[in-house]
Amino acid sequence: MDYILESRSPVCDMEAVIDRDAHAYYLVMLHHAKVVRMLWIANRIPAPPDIAASYQRVSIGHHFLMPAPYVMHAPGGIELDPGKLTIIWYPSGDGVGVFYGDTILCASPTTANAKTFPGFTRYVREKTPYGWPFLPNAESVEADVLDAVKFWGFMRREATWQEVQQKHLEVLHAFFGQHEQYYAIDGGKFPPRALVQGRRDGAVYSITAGMSLLPMPKTELTYLEQTPQHCRTELGFAARERFFGLPEQMAPRISAAANAPWETLSMLDHGHMIDIADIPGFPEMLLVDPRRTPGMECPEYPGFWGCRINLLWMVPVTAEEIAFAEKHGSAALLDKASDKTRLHIFDGAPKFGG
Repeated sequence: MDYILESRSPVCDMEAVIDRDAHAYYLVMLHHAKVVRMLWIANRIPAPPDIAASYQRVSIGHHFLMPAPYVMHAPGGIELDPGKLTIIWYPSGDGVGVFYGDTILCASPTTANAKTFPGFTRYVREKTPYGWPFLPNAESVEADVLDAVKFWGFMRREATWQEVQQKHLEVLHAFFGQHEQYYAIDGGKFPPRALVQGRRDGAVYSITAGMSLLPMPKTELTYLEQTPQHCRTELGFAARERFFGLPEQMAPRISAAANAPWETLSMLDHGHMIDIADIPGFPEMLLVDPRRTPGMECPEYPGFWGCRINLLWMVPVTAEEIAFAEKHGSAALLDKASDKTRLHIFDGAPKFGG
């Protein structure tokens, strides 16, 4: 293998590599150093006449030639100048677009997979296991990649985090008044994130600020065209004042949860259970979206980058409640709550009848 360009995701343990051998060029995506998908870019030499019948049986990790009937470039193969290649990461950090000069050459978005859809490539004529054609999706493919270019340009601005931070503080101050504590939970690394603490009406609140800077991976697989309404979120935890030390105790757990989508390449959503609780008798947390729970309070966030910002309250649950949800579903568990308006405020007792 001859890696001619490499790029590491700014937020995930992923790498994108432009690879070439004597036969072709490929985009290789790696997660935790393991190949998770490979996208054909272009043949360097003519494809043998008998390859068409066998190429679909070549497993990922083996290089190959695209059969001639599927190739849109010169039949004898083409050579790419490595100096003209540029890799751009999608804002979710788990997909990339590749430019050749000013032309978008290929794209492997967050919805790509190793088995059927590794991404879009400009020089393939029909859908194959190693690449789908741009058409009829060219407009949306190019729009997504160009939006990624614009997004990272915005993120590189020195003032961006200060502006985002200020907007979050304004939202939280409107919700619980002037904050009492502010913790950086990003470890000095990108992306910047904080945990902001305040109180009102006898409860202490800890709410993340900055998790919603990035869209969560794989949201499109669940929400399709509704993705902008669900892909950006913040996390919140609340407890009665007599548990004042609990929010500080929970801070590392909340930080881990805020990073989980990019660690696991998945989204957090209403009804999900997460194993991050640090409260005796409550081994997990149920995530609850107040917009789907009538009467539950919620900070009012402005939109960001064409998306809605949601909040997911982290509700501690008992082993019995977990077992009930596993058998009947999270929606059925939520229906057992006697007072959904105060469901998110921990008071030491189970919220779903034990």
